[in-house]
Amino acid sequence: MGDETVACLGRDAGLYPEDARLSALVGEPLVRSEEFRRLWADHQVREKTHGVKLIHHPLVGEPDFGCETLSVNGAPDHLLVAFTAPAG
Repeated sequence: MGDETVACLGRDAGLYPEDARLSALVGEPLVRSEEFRRLWADHQVREKTHGVKLIHHPLVGEPDFGCETLSVNGAPDHLLVAFTAPAG
């Protein structure tokens, strides 16, 4: 799952190269994490459009939620993320 997250950060870094906060977000793990440096050096770029989110909840356990990410027409910097709960 880490490779997917790093690839999504790579996409955003390419879209917003002048964003100081994004540069700082990427910079810290580049200094502290060998795994992050390795993944970042792969130069994978990806947009997250769907997946599964595992939630740790003290009362209901660990349900897997479906996750869909939708772009908003006319607002390229906005996304709508919809989670669907499993039956039961």
